[in-house]
Amino acid sequence: MERRSQQRELIFQLVKSYSLDHPTAAEIYEAARRELPRISLGTVYRNLGLLVAKGELLSFRVGESVHYDATTSTHQHFVCNQCGCILDLTGDPVAGLIHAAEQQGLRVEKVDFLMSGLCHNCAGQQSQ
Repeated sequence: MERRSQQRELIFQLVKSYSLDHPTAAEIYEAARRELPRISLGTVYRNLGLLVAKGELLSFRVGESVHYDATTSTHQHFVCNQCGCILDLTGDPVAGLIHAAEQQGLRVEKVDFLMSGLCHNCAGQQSQ
């Protein structure tokens, strides 16, 4: 079993602690520098890539930014168009699509499903 470096463990724990915020690499880098001032942005990117490749973190793109998530169970995301918050959605909204693809002989390896709109806070502000 591969031993985790201090840097990789810190990066994993930071993503885990920020999981509800779905941080970017830059946000993780800034937080990591508070504990390890000499850590480089390249080290953060390299370790995030390793953690994603090992299945310990998820990554997904919102616009031009890649976000990281320590919740690796099957779920999707909702992005608020106003405040930018990213929320986890549970359930499997694409099971029917996957089944249809498999019926056509396709092998689905990954599904990225991203919903956007207004979160409950922003929608409530607009109705006032």
